[in-house]
Amino acid sequence: MVKHVAKRFHKERVVPRAHIRKGFTMLEKHKDYKLRADDYNKKKKYLKDLARKAALANEEEFSFGMINARKRRDGTHVSLIKDLPTNKEISRMKKQDHELVKMMIVQNRKQIDRLTVGLGLARKEDQPQVPEEREAGDSSSSSESEPEVDQRDEQAGDGEADEGMSDEDKPETTEEKLKRLRREVEELTVLSQKLDTYFLHEAKGAKRMDTNDAGQRVLVRKQQRRR
Repeated sequence: MVKHVAKRFHKERVVPRAHIRKGFTMLEKHKDYKLRADDYNKKKKYLKDLARKAALANEEEFSFGMINARKRRDGTHVSLIKDLPTNKEISRMKKQDHELVKMMIVQNRKQIDRLTVGLGLARKEDQPQVPEEREAGDSSSSSESEPEVDQRDEQAGDGEADEGMSDEDKPETTEEKLKRLRREVEELTVLSQKLDTYFLHEAKGAKRMDTNDAGQRVLVRKQQRRR
């Protein structure tokens, strides 16, 4: 029953005309005072946290801010790094990187498909012949078998030459190239997913990274105008 009882409506005090006539400013409203008081208390708490952090800090701790910034006489810090990229420039560069990553993924997948088809054809050729083909091969003249012996000798000579080469100088085999390309595709796919997440956070109406009053990085949602 208490909440249904009509409550008194409190009005702000009116600024007297004599107050303005004498040159005084407008009287501060309670809502303005509350905003000012909250801001003061927030800054006071932040300075207290910084003082505690400075008291507990390790004297031997190193930070790049020590060499990338200088302190003025009035106590303010000035960064020595100039011409830092803006948020728009960073987004544009990330978009270019994203397009390049997607293009490299497509190229590597095409190479993988091409090499896979080539390996399949090569394995079919390496399979043993049908007995009828073997009989036809045995009926050939002995003169055709002599070049085969020469080819074996050449292959043996090539193998001996490869043994003398180091691992870095040896040519990459097809299977090794396939493994390398598949590994690159996996790494590029992970990178593409990270860039997609970045663009999702930066999109309008979506969550994005921002800095609050305490200087902390937080994830906030952009305000969206609704009808």
